[in-house]
Amino acid sequence: MRKLLFTLAATTMLAGTAQATTVYPLDRATILAGSPFDFKVEFNETVKPEDIKVTVNGQDYKTVFGSEATFTETELGKDDKKLGSALTLRKLVLATPGDYTVEATAGGETKSVTWVVYGTAEQPKAKNVIFLIGDGLSVAHRTAARIMSKGMTEGKADGRLAMDDLDRMAFIGTSSTEAVATDSANTMSAYMTGHKTAVNALGVYADRTPASMDDPKVETLAEYCLVGLRGNKVQRNDVKSGGFSVIVSGRSKGCGSSRETAPYSELKSGVGLVIARNIEKIYSQNAQNIGLLTSTDFGLVERIARGE
Repeated sequence: MRKLLFTLAATTMLAGTAQATTVYPLDRATILAGSPFDFKVEFNETVKPEDIKVTVNGQDYKTVFGSEATFTETELGKDDKKLGSALTLRKLVLATPGDYTVEATAGGETKSVTWVVYGTAEQPKAKNVIFLIGDGLSVAHRTAARIMSKGMTEGKADGRLAMDDLDRMAFIGTSSTEAVATDSANTMSAYMTGHKTAVNALGVYADRTPASMDDPKVETLAEYCLVGLRGNKVQRNDVKSGGFSVIVSGRSKGCGSSRETAPYSELKSGVGLVIARNIEKIYSQNAQNIGLLTSTDFGLVERIARGE
């Protein structure tokens, strides 16, 4: 038994150290066609750009991706420790569904990953899809809830829970990139986006550098801020890429947007202040909880315009 455990431990350690090069997105990532994400290759050593070769399905990556990545000669870690060279390509979009095998080579380092890019039907079957996520809701929790609410006779529950009869259900279990025991936010976002990441990371791949703001990003809710307003004048990423920091609204700001996703998408798209004639209570509370400032003082508009 001890020999078996030692073998398993050794295998686990080897699996974590055999590949020095890291490619983001990671191996087996599932990516929606047309969904933007950042591409990054981290080499363990400092290499010359002419010694780097990156292919996608056997072709030069620039041919498939349509643009060239930025080369960083040496990334620095804690206390300016040299971590190695890197390639980074922001806002990459793959429009064609299929398998993409990426192979990165430099010197003696080689890493290969395969992504699955999937498409959707040209004619949508549903306008909206709502996911009800029971965080940590295991079989034991459901069994206990059934017994407590319905009672139990001769080893069987005396009734069913409403969720027992839902027509689309699944039990899901997963882990983060660096831990088996993980937090729910990053693991469920992995199921929703196809990109698995580390504990405490959302919307990014946690890379090796200390700065979190330069981590490779994946598509987030912020890119859809205000999309769907009447007239369809606001398109995906318009608010985020436009550099807007203030939203000026009319009456009942937040009406119909009581979930925290509404102010969250505004905050993450760069908005720091919302000014409106009046603000719905739940929206206001959610905005306050995440640090999005709100005000009904329209005098602020002129003061901000003056540069105050």
